[in-house]
Amino acid sequence: ATTCNTPPMEQSEASIDSRWIYGAIGAAVLAVIGAVGPWVTLGPLSAAGTEGDGTLVIILAVIGAAAAGLGLAQPDRKKAIQTTYAGCGALVVLIILVNIGDVTDVGAGWGFWLDLIAGIAMLALGALGDRILPSN
Repeated sequence: ATTCNTPPMEQSEASIDSRWIYGAIGAAVLAVIGAVGPWVTLGPLSAAGTEGDGTLVIILAVIGAAAAGLGLAQPDRKKAIQTTYAGCGALVVLIILVNIGDVTDVGAGWGFWLDLIAGIAMLALGALGDRILPSN
């Protein structure tokens, strides 16, 4: 009987960690949820983010999630994937900052704040990459 002593496969430094991919997709999903949620509230009335720039947030979140998902198929494109994702997150944060004056004058809804948090998470995940993950 012949035995083969091959070392276990290790993830190369150039490949992307699947935990990062799932976290990145999760943050993008939160951005979509926030965009369809209320951005503005005034008493019993509210307006969803999609009645304004929330639609742009959804588009950026979908692009970011698609870029992160690409990491499953092409893990060697780590830098491009994480840079694209960070750019989407930065634009989500920018959209929120542009709208913050108008929204907070009336009353910011939970969807608005969720999009701010999700945008910051997307930016941080993209900028820091999988260096923020604990070691296995």
